[in-house]
Amino acid sequence: IGEISPLDRNKKFLKICFLLNRNRYKDAERLMINLFVENKTGFMENIFLSFYYEYFKNKVKLSNKHMNVAIKKIQKLHSENKQFANGQSKEHCINICYKDLAMYFLKFCFIDLIDKIKVNFSKNDIFEFTINANIYIIKKKYLESNNEIDKIFDYYLKLDSHESLSEFILMKACNSFHLLNYFDTEDLLLEYMHTNKTKADNNIEVLMLLGQTYLY
Repeated sequence: IGEISPLDRNKKFLKICFLLNRNRYKDAERLMINLFVENKTGFMENIFLSFYYEYFKNKVKLSNKHMNVAIKKIQKLHSENKQFANGQSKEHCINICYKDLAMYFLKFCFIDLIDKIKVNFSKNDIFEFTINANIYIIKKKYLESNNEIDKIFDYYLKLDSHESLSEFILMKACNSFHLLNYFDTEDLLLEYMHTNKTKADNNIEVLMLLGQTYLY
């Protein structure tokens, strides 16, 4: 049997998500185990099984077994970062694992699967606000998404942080366009272009959105 290609592997993980969403748990589990047999130390193989056994089968021991392998992959990935190696608890590593899984689910719009693991995220922090903002966009609830983005702005304002917020400025601009708030859209796009000039000048989608805004 030949080694599974990265493309086939990604397709199978995507299929697992569809199967879980459709309550076809046995089919999903069979596919997860097949992937695990191919790569027993893989991060995705283990975090998927850990997620499945905890949130669908209530098999805590099996879930912890696979989570521990996923944690070792995270620790190995950050092995050169002494601050990470010395200061991160097991709980923090679990949090990182679930954040990675949530971002995978978000990429393919599996928001029901994200809801199952949101309990692992800290309340009122940037990651929670970001996830919520994106979920609302998927649900076409643009006003609620902007409310979450405003929480991100307020969070960084309180920290007096110089963190780049251009990604969130652009998200809010797109939401405002969908809400027919064209003046806000224009202001936000111009702010985005000012704070992120090099990237904005080469972003045809941003320029087209600004052009569309001027038509209204």
